[in-house]
This record gives sequence, C-alpha cells and structure tokens, in this order.
Amino acid sequence: MLLIFFALVGFVRPVENLLAYVIRPVMSLAYNGGAKFSRIYGEQTDRRDLNQVVADLENRLSAANSENLRLKLLEEENKTLREHLNFLVTKQKKYVMANVIYGGDPNLVNQQLVIDQGTKNGIIPGLAIVDSNGNVVGKILSANSLTANICLINNSSCQFASTIMNKGKTIGVTKGELGLTIKMDFIPQTEQIKKDDIVFTSGLENNIPRGLVIGRLSEIKKENNALWQTASIESFSNFNELSVVAVIIP
Repeated sequence: MLLIFFALVGFVRPVENLLAYVIRPVMSLAYNGGAKFSRIYGEQTDRRDLNQVVADLENRLSAANSENLRLKLLEEENKTLREHLNFLVTKQKKYVMANVIYGGDPNLVNQQLVIDQGTKNGIIPGLAIVDSNGNVVGKILSANSLTANICLINNSSCQFASTIMNKGKTIGVTKGELGLTIKMDFIPQTEQIKKDDIVFTSGLENNIPRGLVIGRLSEIKKENNALWQTASIESFSNFNELSVVAVIIP
C-alpha cells in the first residue's frame, strides 16, 4: 500500500526514470535484434518459398517441353504417313508400311536398317523400299517373321536394274559406293546422257516394278578411249531422317 501511495504521489518516479534510463539500451538492443532476426528469418523463408516456386515452374516447363516434343514427333509421323499414303494411292501400289526400329552406325560403309515388319506381312528379300515421296531408299536383304534388314541404296550390297530418262532410255545397274553415293557403270559411250537426267527402276528385276525414282545424274565421267562411261547419282531422299518407310509389294 505504501508503494502504491508513493507511486501516486510521485515519490517513485525518479526511480522509474533511473530504471528506464538503464533498461532503455537493453530494450532497444533486444528490439533491434528481434527485428533483425525476424527480417532474416522472413528473407530465408521467402527465399525457400521462391526456390520451391522456381523448382515447380522448372518441373512444369520440363513436362511441357516433353509434351511438345511428343506432339511434334507425332505430327511429323502423321505427316510422313499422309505423304506415303498420297503417293501409294496415286500410283496404285501395293505396300506394307513399316517403322525403322534400328538405324545402325552412320559411320559404317555398308550401313543397314531394321524395320518392324517381316515375312508374316509378306516381306521377302529383294523388295524395294521407298520414302514418303516414292524415292527408292533401299532393298530388303533378309527377313524373319517379325522384322527385316534393309540395305540402303548407297550401300555397295544394294543394286537395282535401272533406266535413265534420256532419249535412248539407257538401261544399266545402279549400286552404292562406300556408303557415300550411287553409281551407274557400263553405260555405252554412244549413249547421250546429261547431268540432272532422272534415273528410275527399269522393271527388269524380279519383284521390283518399273518407274520408282532412284535419283538424278549429278556427275558424268566419259573418257575418249574408254568403252563405257560412268555416272554418279544423287538421291532425292535423306537417309538420316528415315523413320517410316513403305515396302513395295509386287
């Protein structure tokens, strides 16, 4: 009661002022420390939340990129299939569509491909393979019930009975050379051929129809004293982009 009385009459005020003077720095330090701790904790929390948001956005972006890639590949595959069907229906060809399931080593001289169709679908050795534009890309080498091996047209194991679209309709045999180009040898010197003449299958070979485009003449070697002239052929097809092909059925 005395303390209350002294407080009411103001006797305790000097002591209060003294205590406030002594305690004020401590309270200020405690307040500032608490505010700093709160700010640092808030920044760390915000940074952690921001990192989580960034991680979530990166995951969503990765998923979106994967989905876009899947849709793009599907669109390209559908486009290729439509091009195949357009050519095959227009030319009234019998065919079997096949996916390339193994592309081999592009550094190999005699590169081969593997497709997902075999003998149970009517695939036999010697059949011609074309791309979506009807250009010859190779020939069936061997087949089992489920798959088949293809030699590309620039493979030295791949030969076609061919005709040049010139005045004399020169016939001959094309074959690959070192996996780099296509050659047509033993062309008589008397035959008039020129660069950019189109070369196509002659129909003189079993199971391969006439009129499948092989390529165009890109270089002609003709020596005065030689019996024959030789021509290099440029294919219209990009072998590195083959994913879907058609096997022409006789």
